[in-house]
Amino acid sequence: AGQWLILNSVFLGAIMISLAGLFASYYLYRHKDKLHEMEEAAHIFLLVWGLLWWFGAGYREILHFLDFKDYAAASLGFFAGSMLVLQRIERRLAWIPLHYPVLGLIIGMYILMLISIGHRHTHPFDLYGVIVWPLAFMIQYFVLHQYRKGVRQTALQWQHIATYWLALFTLSWEGAWLVNKYVEGGTWRDMAWIILPAIFSMMLFKFGPRVRWPLVVHHSWYIKSASLPVMLVLWLATVFYGASHAGDPWPLDLYIPILNPLDLAIIFILFTLIRWLMELRTLAKSDQYSEANTLFSYALGLATFVWITGTVGRSIHHWLGVDYSLLALSRSVEFQTSLTVVWTVIALVLTFVATRTAKRALWFVGGSLLLLVVAKLFLVDLDNSGTLARIISFITVGLLLLLINHFSPIPPRQQETPV
Repeated sequence: AGQWLILNSVFLGAIMISLAGLFASYYLYRHKDKLHEMEEAAHIFLLVWGLLWWFGAGYREILHFLDFKDYAAASLGFFAGSMLVLQRIERRLAWIPLHYPVLGLIIGMYILMLISIGHRHTHPFDLYGVIVWPLAFMIQYFVLHQYRKGVRQTALQWQHIATYWLALFTLSWEGAWLVNKYVEGGTWRDMAWIILPAIFSMMLFKFGPRVRWPLVVHHSWYIKSASLPVMLVLWLATVFYGASHAGDPWPLDLYIPILNPLDLAIIFILFTLIRWLMELRTLAKSDQYSEANTLFSYALGLATFVWITGTVGRSIHHWLGVDYSLLALSRSVEFQTSLTVVWTVIALVLTFVATRTAKRALWFVGGSLLLLVVAKLFLVDLDNSGTLARIISFITVGLLLLLINHFSPIPPRQQETPV
């Protein structure tokens, strides 16, 4: 006894206790109208009792007979398979209380993903994970489809959102591992972590309207509630990597601004954020939501500004050998001069667009950047005004200011229409 997987007295005994508890729970549920008021909750207790014995028996077998490296995949397979069986039993017998533990499948998937991370698995599809994780997601979406009616919409919404987040993380982790396996470069791996969620999000925006369930039926859930945290993470990653990452293109020998893995990934993410804003505008139904959309637009502009500034620093770092650190770059004459010119060009573009579109707020953003450039000229650049680079920066900024004054005057205030 105890020498064979499943065929041992401990497992069989536990399963018999589990089945007895589940049968008693179902019997009491079917005849609950005949029970005393004090006995009505007994079927819930027996249901929990039976499920605890069932999962306890299964996990005991996994821990006792399988290798440590197989725990997570085997546990997920057993848990997801059990939930599928419970869901079919619930539908066949009209055993309503069973749908509560079945809807807990996604919670178990999150826990087992954390266990996989804690066990330091190199990627989620390691060993049997390549079979178990896709099957678990298939079962989860099958359960959500079966419960698309009869479950409170709030609970159903969070089920969809949580499943989408976990699927996105799983695919991103696996993709980043594949990239790192074939291109052993830190920049490529880091960019895979952020560009893959952007790719999957773009696929959601592009092909979502063609998938009736769940993407068409629950379109607003996926675009607003599910995508908002993803877009926030992508925005933070853009700001963080755009400012702090040196962008080493190894195994490529040459760093070319824009045409390198870091800049290409950030550009794609910025396009993803723009596409998401476009999707949000189609869903806008109130002034409050429109104001939030405007806030997102300014946040997108800030991320773009930080990325461009970082690109200037990375170019100086790779081409002139200046260390990519705040202290080293702040002491670099070439970096300060380049930054002054680039910021002035950005201000020129902003004020030009603002004038042509009559957007005073955007013009003031460009004007504020101009004030920052002028302050930088006198407080920072003037310290080494004798160098050729400083002279070039003063002349360039002066010429650009003349262009702004001529081509980009401040837009007039919008006149209110008289009643």
